Amino acid sequence: MTQASLLSQAKQGDAQAIESLMNQALRPAGIQVRLLVFQSCLTVMAIAKTVPDRKFMVNFVQRGMGSLSSANGLDIQQVLVQGFLQGNRTPQWQVTLVENGGKFVLSPEETAPQPAPPTPFQNPPELNETASLQGDRPLQGSPVSSSASRSIPKPALDAPALDASEPRPKASPISSKLRQPQAAPATYRKPLSPAQRWVMGIGGWILAGAIALGLRVIIALLAETQVYTLPYAGELLQSMEVAELLNLIIFAVLGLGMGLSAIILPRRWGIQLSAVVLTLLVPAIFMVSPAVRHQLWLRQVSDAQQLTPAAVLEKMDQFLESRVEETGLLGFYVYTAKYSKLPIAAEDTNSVSALDKQVNLTLADAARVPETEVAKFLEWGTWGIRGFYFLVATFAAVSHFRQGISLRDL
Repeated sequence: MTQASLLSQAKQGDAQAIESLMNQALRPAGIQVRLLVFQSCLTVMAIAKTVPDRKFMVNFVQRGMGSLSSANGLDIQQVLVQGFLQGNRTPQWQVTLVENGGKFVLSPEETAPQPAPPTPFQNPPELNETASLQGDRPLQGSPVSSSASRSIPKPALDAPALDASEPRPKASPISSKLRQPQAAPATYRKPLSPAQRWVMGIGGWILAGAIALGLRVIIALLAETQVYTLPYAGELLQSMEVAELLNLIIFAVLGLGMGLSAIILPRRWGIQLSAVVLTLLVPAIFMVSPAVRHQLWLRQVSDAQQLTPAAVLEKMDQFLESRVEETGLLGFYVYTAKYSKLPIAAEDTNSVSALDKQVNLTLADAARVPETEVAKFLEWGTWGIRGFYFLVATFAAVSHFRQGISLRDL
């Protein structure tokens, strides 16, 4: 294969062509490399009879990958550079580089390479048209010993140990002969296209939202039909809305799913759009529990008074408007914060309010404060509990969203 052909294929993202160019440039230095591509991570394994110089290899990869940053076929966002001693499986050192504006720089978590002892190669070559990549010619501007300029046979990495002295089959594909150190065999996978990323990312949004919504509905139904109907304790548990404690699980699932979707989407917009969608979903899914309770209440009234759903909705909206000046789900939510009882039968519409007033008067007499102050205290106490549960839901969603995003670096 000609030099021009190799360069052309490398600029199109061909990993094997990039590997060949690197090997041509590093052959005079007595270093041989193997490339491993997994999703958007490129692993560069440098093998030599002595430990490859870390600073030299990092600079070499930075300049080489920078000149190929316009490649269309290889979506590389992270490069892991490793130095191997010939015959060893475990790398002697490794450095992580991340893509930043077309350049590959040290990752924020990576400590900059420490200065190494001087080597003959102070000016690492670049993988571009101006680099000296022909045969065994030494690197320009660098003195090379005669022993270092001899050609080194290409090794295969399927052996139990990394050995640069064994022959390497020329026809075997890169995916079949490369292995990650101390890891299961990996294969080359073609990077996802932007369209595939959008489909999978939006699908992740829908799946995470559907799972959280389903869990919210199931827990609300179980609480209203099984827990809050218990004698004696049921009303106390309902007043404290204890089922809302499970928000920690529900919104953790939602946040983690949205975070995973964010790292699938194109890097430029994935996190921002997923954060916006999460911001909209958290309050919407939080209000599912009151909506379930509202619908169950309307069904109970319909069964007790033998009314059609439309007639029940109209009648109860009139009742809510007369008590809290709001209708629908909002009116129901405000009413349940102010009053503990919901009317079911037709005669209950007046008696439940009287019962709440009597309870407030009893508490006012015991505390020696006005009845209106007691009613206000109980109402704001309910809103405080609801606010606490909403903060729990928000915290769980945000923290697990960030956890999902952090999996990008694994």
